[in-house]
Amino acid sequence: MNKCKVGFNNRKYQCINTGQRISLLVDILIEGLSIKQAAKKNNIKFSSAKVILKLFKHEGRIGKVKENQLTQTDNTVQLQQKSQLNNENMQLCKNLLKQIEDCKARNNQLQQELTIYQQINNQFNLE
Repeated sequence: MNKCKVGFNNRKYQCINTGQRISLLVDILIEGLSIKQAAKKNNIKFSSAKVILKLFKHEGRIGKVKENQLTQTDNTVQLQQKSQLNNENMQLCKNLLKQIEDCKARNNQLQQELTIYQQINNQFNLE
């Protein structure tokens, strides 16, 4: 079994080349072996075989994702999130500006009513 990378808690991760992946998929999909049998035949851990099959079925890929593809995906997701936040913030600002304009209009209306009441009050005080 190929063990090449050391990860979390000093666990060694299995290196599975593209040839092994293709052989595993052929055994499962064409020859009809179970995942467990195909994994054993190709000297791959069962859990790794399940992941390889799942990725092939869902994403259509056989090989590993390269580092630059990971960062491109992350950057794209971050840009989409930032764009969505900007749109939400712009909408909030528009709503706040509308509320401010409504408050100004209401304030002007109240000022006019106050002026009218003051004039009426002054007339009663003069009489």
